[in-house]
Amino acid sequence: AKRCNAEMIVLEGMPPKYQHPKYRIFEAAEIDADRYLIVDADVAERCIAPDIFDAHPTGNWMIDESMQREPDAFKKHQDEIIRRVRRASLYAPDRFTYWWNPGVALLDREAVRAIYQMPPWSVTDESNLWDVGSGRRIVKNIPWVNYRIAATGTDIRPLDIKWNTIVNRVNNL
Repeated sequence: AKRCNAEMIVLEGMPPKYQHPKYRIFEAAEIDADRYLIVDADVAERCIAPDIFDAHPTGNWMIDESMQREPDAFKKHQDEIIRRVRRASLYAPDRFTYWWNPGVALLDREAVRAIYQMPPWSVTDESNLWDVGSGRRIVKNIPWVNYRIAATGTDIRPLDIKWNTIVNRVNNL
């Protein structure tokens, strides 16, 4: 943060409003800034990494996970979020062109406020957990984040894979 002339804010604790640590990231919508670099807690940025704010001074950027995995890898979650928002009488997109991973997101203020809004249901209720195979159901924020991007028409561009920090898919900068 110092090298990029930015302020680092580490979100700690778990306010009840966010219901689960996966949704604590949504507090970004309450922080006043012009640009936001939002990274998951398990991200370890390399000391030699270039200044991402300098590389992308404007616009909204995230890793497009659909470019890294099988084309249908997220179809189950896409179908599930569409069913869920329809049940809640919300707009449901026909399909998703991308499948953004907010684990590394560089966003403008308007995008943060549009995307990071809590869903109108309990994210920890058993009926709202996400099927990740083998009978496991967990709390996830990615389907809701992708829904908010599509529903609000927020323009996101694919962040170059060199910024990927997903441990099992690391590429060198």
